[in-house]
Amino acid sequence: MAAPAPTVAKSPPALVPPAGPTPGGTLPLSSIDKTAAVRVMVDFIQVFQSPSSDSSSVDEQVAAMRQGFARALVPYYPVAGRIAEPTPGEPVVDCTGEGVWFVEAAASCSLADVNGLEDRPLAIPKADLIPRPPADHKLEDQILLAQITKFTCGGYAVGICFSHLVFDGQGAAQFLTAVGEMARGLPEPSVKPIWSRDAIPNPPKDALSARFLDWLGGGAKDSHYNVSLDYGTLVVTDWSHVGFNDVDYGFGEPTYVFTLNDDVNIVPSVVYLKPPKPKQGIRLVLQCVEEPHATVFTDELHKLA
Repeated sequence: MAAPAPTVAKSPPALVPPAGPTPGGTLPLSSIDKTAAVRVMVDFIQVFQSPSSDSSSVDEQVAAMRQGFARALVPYYPVAGRIAEPTPGEPVVDCTGEGVWFVEAAASCSLADVNGLEDRPLAIPKADLIPRPPADHKLEDQILLAQITKFTCGGYAVGICFSHLVFDGQGAAQFLTAVGEMARGLPEPSVKPIWSRDAIPNPPKDALSARFLDWLGGGAKDSHYNVSLDYGTLVVTDWSHVGFNDVDYGFGEPTYVFTLNDDVNIVPSVVYLKPPKPKQGIRLVLQCVEEPHATVFTDELHKLA
């Protein structure tokens, strides 16, 4: 008889507010934020094997992680706010101080039962591992959400969803590093945050926006922006040195980190990841071949093995 499919029981999302008072008001976003990143939410998973020498209980570890978010949100107060758009096409960060949505979950299996979440398609559906706000809160208005899923072996999967409008990968890793430092009892983050979006000047009217839109449409034939967003374009991105693999919430560094944005099909892409520890080398997550060409592409890859 086949083993039952693993299940995940999730608690309702709960807000983790900053641990102290934070400034209010709004903060501007740069022209780069508003054109290149748009309002895309990025999902990824950090996998943590069972701590071998930590005597604290699971409840204590999760509580420390929540407290890490609360304390980190004081210096990183914009993350506790929301995306607002008082003027159409001009999003800003509204420093409301609400906090981040945090979800606790428990899986019915061990990490070994699902091969450490290495397989694609995932043995556990993405929706069970990634945080989402309550139904009456728009996902695209959030800046960062977190979910910790506990496995029967004592390991964890931490699912993070962050706004690319506010964070690039290194910025998100910097914030999560601060969360880990606060969770481990450090008095302050090792890197102090700055906003300074005004250091990036806005382009002249109709000049990073008309040219960017021209690039999106395949125009700008005589410039280096001439890259069409179609099947003939391949985007390569390196996640192996962003910093997500170095985050420690109090139960060690992750053994594996991987993206979960399979539903964002803007252009074909290749993502470089670090393989699960202790493996060496790189791991590629490919989203670059349409179904009719998949077999031929796989055969060509095997020739390089």
